[in-house]
Amino acid sequence: MFESSFVEGMDGPEACKNCGYRGSLHKILTQEPFEVLYSLLYYLYTDCVYFTTAPGAEVVPLTDCRIPPCDAEEIYAIAHRFELDKLKTVALEFLVDTCDEINILSRVFGRRAEEYEELRDAYTTEFYQLWNNWIRDSSELTKFIEDLDLEIDEVRRATVSRKCWELMRGLVYKDQQLEGAQQLLQQMAAAQM
Repeated sequence: MFESSFVEGMDGPEACKNCGYRGSLHKILTQEPFEVLYSLLYYLYTDCVYFTTAPGAEVVPLTDCRIPPCDAEEIYAIAHRFELDKLKTVALEFLVDTCDEINILSRVFGRRAEEYEELRDAYTTEFYQLWNNWIRDSSELTKFIEDLDLEIDEVRRATVSRKCWELMRGLVYKDQQLEGAQQLLQQMAAAQM
């Protein structure tokens, strides 16, 4: 009589692998990973979210509160998609707070930074802040670029190369701004004497 967009069935002896439930199960096909949707639903009902900086393939245990850990960039993307501004802001703040010399290159050159201007701007700012203290004297940027040569995806390689040049031009501009500000301070100090 009525047709459903759900894939229904699973009545019978087959049980849910996670909880053992043997009733009627409904599968909803979606493009988001289960962990991201679970975290999103948990957040919507409890206003709690637990981010992790562990790579997606790494298994992270549940917290004592049973809040599922989730990738902050994935939550940012789904919050953007569903226009959940508060969750998007919380995810962005977490991502900015956890930027460091270990993850800044993968973030600033990452696919999510390509997709979302707000992430791109935040990561770029963090990149510039880490430049003098770590990135400039480290071999990590060189290694990252060399590893990129092994990347099969030509479009991705070109995108990261453009972003690298853009960051380098920004460094020159920032240095010029700094020199201009120092000259202005020197002129102001001389005028006060």
